[in-house]
Amino acid sequence: MLAYVLGQEAGAPHFQDAVMNQILEGFVPDQQLSVAFVQWVYNRTPDGLHGLRKFLVDYFIWCSADGNIKLQADKYSPQFEKDAKGALEGGLKKKKDFVVDFGQL
Repeated sequence: MLAYVLGQEAGAPHFQDAVMNQILEGFVPDQQLSVAFVQWVYNRTPDGLHGLRKFLVDYFIWCSADGNIKLQADKYSPQFEKDAKGALEGGLKKKKDFVVDFGQL
């Protein structure tokens, strides 16, 4: 994750893409995100739903099995909850329509 933030600070999007490829290889689709991890990412990345933040939101929605995003997302930061709800309201469907197919990892 530090490498992703380094790429962000250096303005090196291709480096960030390479880092994201490595991050994707390490994620397991059945694990929930830790609160500390989400807070770390949100404290070190720019506002807006893109890059690593978008990945976390998409991953969270994909892993949420019960459909009640409010009950789960509210344990994270208010901004993460807002991003997750916005993504769902924007037409994302759980386990569908994601750029990353976690089942193929």
